[in-house]
Parts: sequence; C-alpha cells; structure tokens
Amino acid sequence: MPPRKTLGRGLSSGVTESPRSVGTVADESDPVAETAEVRRKAQALLDSLIDARAMSEAHLASSSERDHLCALTGRSSLDNAIESTRRMIATLDRHIEMVSAAVGPGK
Repeated sequence: MPPRKTLGRGLSSGVTESPRSVGTVADESDPVAETAEVRRKAQALLDSLIDARAMSEAHLASSSERDHLCALTGRSSLDNAIESTRRMIATLDRHIEMVSAAVGPGK
C-alpha cells in the first residue's frame, strides 16, 4: 500500500482502517466498545472537517476566490462531508444504545 499523504491537522488522503480493523480480536467480543471506538474516530474526523472548512473559508475570503460548488448548490463539499459525518455519528450513537440495551446494564 502506498504511503498516505497528510493534508494537515489530522486530515489524510485514503482510508487505511476498516471498522473490523479498529480493535483487537479480544475487542470484537464487545460490540459496544468496538462501536464506541469507531464513534471516537468519527468524531475526530468531524472535528478535522470543521477545521478544514474554517481554513478553506478563510483562504477563499483572503484570496477573493469563490467555491464554485457552493455557488451552484449552496453547500460546499466540506459542508456535505460534515453533514454526512454527523449522520454517521448519530447512527453510531443509536447503535451503541441498541446494543447496550440488548446486552443489559453493567455488561
């Protein structure tokens, strides 16, 4: 696999981990912990996307350029990625709640 290119502040090109590679074999027996780890990484991604959007907007403002996608659709590609990541986090939260309820308290 070629090395990942770092885009700055936690951003990188390409995905190197699948949800199944998040934990160890022992972690796979605890779906709540595994999903919580995926959720933590999704939150870190969301934070990075929000930072990237702020940097992009600042750059566009200082260079008098415009975001052509935003001009056409009213939303930038980063806006779309942020919204998608927020939906993914909400889905992970629901999954954690469902699995926790199914497993029972204290387990």
